[in-house]
Amino acid sequence: MKQIFILLNIVIILGCDSKSRDNSSSEDKAVIIIKTKAYTTKPNFDKLTFDRPMYNLGYDEIISMDFSWSVKYFDKYNNMIKLEKFNLDSNGSEKIYTTKVYQYYSPEKNQLSYVKIKNDWGNEEEKYIRDSNGQLKEIIKNSSDTMNEKTVYTYNSTRQKIKKETYKQNGLVESFEYVYDSPQKDNSHVIKEIRYYSNYRVETEYKWLNDKITSGRRKYFEDEKLVSDMTTYYKNYVGNVPTEEIAEGIDNSLKQVSEDGSVLRTIEGTPFRRKVVKTLDDHKNILTYSTLIEDIDENGQTIAPSSFDLGLGTHRQRIYECKYTYNQKNHWTELLFSADNQKYLVVREITYLD
Repeated sequence: MKQIFILLNIVIILGCDSKSRDNSSSEDKAVIIIKTKAYTTKPNFDKLTFDRPMYNLGYDEIISMDFSWSVKYFDKYNNMIKLEKFNLDSNGSEKIYTTKVYQYYSPEKNQLSYVKIKNDWGNEEEKYIRDSNGQLKEIIKNSSDTMNEKTVYTYNSTRQKIKKETYKQNGLVESFEYVYDSPQKDNSHVIKEIRYYSNYRVETEYKWLNDKITSGRRKYFEDEKLVSDMTTYYKNYVGNVPTEEIAEGIDNSLKQVSEDGSVLRTIEGTPFRRKVVKTLDDHKNILTYSTLIEDIDENGQTIAPSSFDLGLGTHRQRIYECKYTYNQKNHWTELLFSADNQKYLVVREITYLD
């Protein structure tokens, strides 16, 4: 039985041209299909209605949601098996410009084996090479039948990942090393991560208590010179997820660059504190997300609102707000998202295939 939930208080034109779809067999495995669109808003008497399409809002990482115009297909294990990204052409018709089809070595364990990517500008593929136990050994990325990236994973005797190395045609471009608090794979946490790329090294140390992360200290080196030293403390958990983060330290890693990419100057940062507080609803979706940045002295006391804001423009404080409408299956179908004095409407048409 097919159930479709749509919004009744807003007029929406739904559905892509069926001729433009890639009728992959992966669709036969789908049990849920989610189609997402986002818009700026304008007032319509006492309500807000759609104004302009927003294909990428740019806030996705902040509240851990994908607001891009897309159609996602999921199997019974909640694996994404197909993704279509689309926009509107000059005639106002929906046009798919990227299609990704996912194949799994083990759907039950969410272990990928292959991703086929079809773009308007060319085709790509990702191959996931695993051993007989399903552990990931390599990821190979090809474009137009030519390898352009290879990632290799190394494990210790207890099958914990201890190294990740990414290569391109010119050799090694990035690597990670991992240290654990226990040799037992199922009961361990990463307590140290070292990332190498170009002339940079980033070392991060984590502390855990009862499966909850309590702090993380990140040191950022450029040509072996320490340019950033930040410690983040985590508090107020919902389950094992912290809803409050307080980061303190100095960050001199931001640079002003010219149009040709050359560095004009390094921004010398003063000690500061960044506080992030999230509130969640009963579905563990974010209701509010606030960021406050303050200058501090050597004793950690607040001096004044910070003028150094870690890429947040001229804002020293930002507050994001989310208001959801849920369907009978407790999936949200409408989101009113407020950020930077702007309001956006994100709508999802959800189709359930029983």
